[in-house]
Amino acid sequence: MKPTEDLFELINSLSKSEKRYFKIYSSLLSGNRKREINYLKLFNEIERQGKDGIYDEMKIKEKFRNENFAKQLTFTKNYLYNLIIKSLFNFYSDTSPDFESALGVFKQKYLYKKGLFGQYFKGFKTLNNNLEKFEKYGQLTDVLKFERVIVKLKRRKKKVYKTDKFFEKEKEYISKIENLTEYSKLLSKIFSFQREQGLIRTENAREKLEEIMSHNLIANENMAKSKRALEYFYLANVKLSELAGNFKECIRLSIKRYELATKNPEVFADSIINVKNESLDDILKYCLLGKDTENYKKYVDIHNKASEFKDDINKIFFVSHKYLEYLKNNETTDIKIIKEQITYINEMIKKYEDSFFKDFILEFYFWAMFYYMEFDENEKALEFSNLILNHEIKFSRIELTNLTRIFNLLIHYRLGNINLISYLIRSTEYNLKKEGIENEPEKKIIQHLKKLIKAKNLKREITILSKFKSDNIIINDRINKIFNLKNWIERIILLKTK
Repeated sequence: MKPTEDLFELINSLSKSEKRYFKIYSSLLSGNRKREINYLKLFNEIERQGKDGIYDEMKIKEKFRNENFAKQLTFTKNYLYNLIIKSLFNFYSDTSPDFESALGVFKQKYLYKKGLFGQYFKGFKTLNNNLEKFEKYGQLTDVLKFERVIVKLKRRKKKVYKTDKFFEKEKEYISKIENLTEYSKLLSKIFSFQREQGLIRTENAREKLEEIMSHNLIANENMAKSKRALEYFYLANVKLSELAGNFKECIRLSIKRYELATKNPEVFADSIINVKNESLDDILKYCLLGKDTENYKKYVDIHNKASEFKDDINKIFFVSHKYLEYLKNNETTDIKIIKEQITYINEMIKKYEDSFFKDFILEFYFWAMFYYMEFDENEKALEFSNLILNHEIKFSRIELTNLTRIFNLLIHYRLGNINLISYLIRSTEYNLKKEGIENEPEKKIIQHLKKLIKAKNLKREITILSKFKSDNIIINDRINKIFNLKNWIERIILLKTK
């Protein structure tokens, strides 16, 4: 069985400050104990191997063959792994609401077990205030159980305390948890719908979109019972507005989401996703799509000052990608600069592919394909088209993949691969039918291509291209908003008639 590389990956994901803290933490634990010192030896060796980028367990066993810990390496690795996690928990304890909340709950339990009831009684006000502030409703329901114990204890002193308030509070917290869960379910449904559709281009898809948008949790902001739920409300409506092509509303809602996260940092401090940064990313994306240069300039400055990138690579990558979007939307930009930026980002993906979301990489390839189609550099366009059609997650991005299949045909037409197109058309038609996607614009594009590859002379080809250019079913479809087919065909006609 191949040795697990979990520990290797964990150690080499640590920042310099995290590694430094772990070494201090483990040395303090060890004292004179040889065992912890051995763990530090293993840590240092794996860290050293990380510089080569290859984990070699046999080299570890050979290097430490005279050490007892090497004879039980699997156990040693597991212990070291957990020790690192504990050190990270301590490292981030001062800035983590999760840690503060867990510490407060632990403190109450400990005081009760030790019989320090005076301190136990006083501790609940601070604990509850913190948990309310962080919106830790699950923990709040647990704390209510401790507080009921207080009532029982105080009743022994012949005082009367009402227990109804505890049950009312518990009901309130459970209601907020359920509300957040319902928003989570809706978001999951919207994300799945977005991945499948990409664009709303059929009547069935439009009806499904309207059905989701009419849901009371989506239609009414006041239905959100907590700030976390309100953030979900904004995000859900951002995605639905994007599907509907309403970028002005996307900008407005993304700004609202950003402001919510900015005003309530304690609520979102422990979110797996950095809500503030993600909403800033969305603002910039939709400003470019909606041609809102005023807000773009305002929020790109905010993002560059406020973003907390985990390393320089991510910062460079983000700035590069936003710069490319800006260049593409600026009509005065030199094409050479855009191509240099695409090459730069593509090289970063090749070098640091595991650092980026696969969805994002696929979308970058998608837009890069269109850039090169516009520049009439079809070999480069084909390169990105093939990257999409051979990508491991292509089947989870059905709309994007199927559109690529259509544009792949157009690229091959420009390259003059007539015999290949005949085969690719049959393959494309089969895949579209298999996926249940037989939209009229796609059918029309394929029909025009079938005629083009059969054209016997240039005059006939120009006539077919002219009909293709003026086909309202294609020109009025949202497919033409992704890539301006009319302009593309006009350029081909111009080139062929020179």
